[in-house]
Amino acid sequence: MIRITINGTSTVLDYLDKVTTGLPGAVEAVTTAVAQVATEGARASIDPHSGRSTGALAASILPAPIEASGLSSRIFVTSDLIYARIQDLGGDIYPKGKANDGSDYLHWINSSGEDAFSRHSHIVAKNYFAKGGEYAYNEIPAIVDEVFTELMA
Repeated sequence: MIRITINGTSTVLDYLDKVTTGLPGAVEAVTTAVAQVATEGARASIDPHSGRSTGALAASILPAPIEASGLSSRIFVTSDLIYARIQDLGGDIYPKGKANDGSDYLHWINSSGEDAFSRHSHIVAKNYFAKGGEYAYNEIPAIVDEVFTELMA
């Protein structure tokens, strides 16, 4: 059992008032800060020197709008690029159907600017979202400390 006794000290009551009125905003502030750190971590884990990197994938990684309700808050860090998921998780790509010339090959322009064809392509998992999440997870104590220090100032 936990018992809290308050003897009417205005400092304690002011402190509790700050906590109760500021807590929902603080939860949202922590969530936003963690999402920003995760976004930066995911972007930083994308190797700009691999293949034909244009920077589009890193630029597309953004936190989605916050879902907040009272003292609960969550946010997702995601990308709207069609190839972001397979770049992150890895996998195999096969042609969906016949090309204009009747062939069933994947087609792309390689790093030399030449046409490339294949019946199958394997993408190695980059795990940049997981790396961003790990980076953010390690920063949570510092973020919480900063937000609550500001709240109680």
